[in-house]
Amino acid sequence: MEKVIANPDGTPVFTFLDNGDAAITNNNDRNQIRSVILTLTVEEPAGLKNKVARTYSSRVRLRNIGL
Repeated sequence: MEKVIANPDGTPVFTFLDNGDAAITNNNDRNQIRSVILTLTVEEPAGLKNKVARTYSSRVRLRNIGL
């Protein structure tokens, strides 16, 4: 995992969202989480001592949460 670097602009690795896509930031609101956005930035060599960074993001919907 040495190629994974900190996300640009301080983007968190995990963003927890409620049913209306609002970010959950308060630990007391955990029961409202319905999906999670995962964001990772990877840095790879790009020749001549240069590097290129790519940020990947994916949303995961939690099917049985809140039942």
